[in-house]
Amino acid sequence: MIERLVSRKYELDLWKEEIQHLKNYEKQNQWPSSFDYINVGLPSFIETITDH
Repeated sequence: MIERLVSRKYELDLWKEEIQHLKNYEKQNQWPSSFDYINVGLPSFIETITDH
């Protein structure tokens, strides 16, 4: 059980890192507006995961 929680936490940390990379990339390169959903969709998705 604890092992599962630890690996879950590790996955979440990887996700957060990935999102940070995306945001940094987005600042450096102007993305087309179709990528705007990433800003809205991912954070709420992550919040949903972290709540559980």
